[in-house]
Amino acid sequence: GGGEPLGSALGGLYRGYGITLMREVPFALIQFPIYERLKVEWGRRRGGEEVTPLQAAACGSAGGAVAAALTTPLDVTKTRLMLGRDR
Repeated sequence: GGGEPLGSALGGLYRGYGITLMREVPFALIQFPIYERLKVEWGRRRGGEEVTPLQAAACGSAGGAVAAALTTPLDVTKTRLMLGRDR
C-alpha cells in the first residue's frame, strides 16, 4: 500500500526523454567536429603523424568541455524535468 501505480513509476523513467535528446544532439554536433579538427591539427603539428590514443583522448576531452559549456542550460533543464521539479 501507498506505492505509486506501475504506470506512474514507468512514466517517471521516460520523464525528460525529449529534453535529453535536445541536449545530446547539440552536444554531439559540437563535440565531434572539435574533436576531429583538434586531432587533425595536432597530427599536422607532429609532421603529419597520427595522434596517439592519449592525444586523441585529450582532443575528445577538449571538445567535450566546449560542448558541455555550451549545452549546460539544456542540461540543467533536463535534470530539473527528470527530477520533476518543474511541475
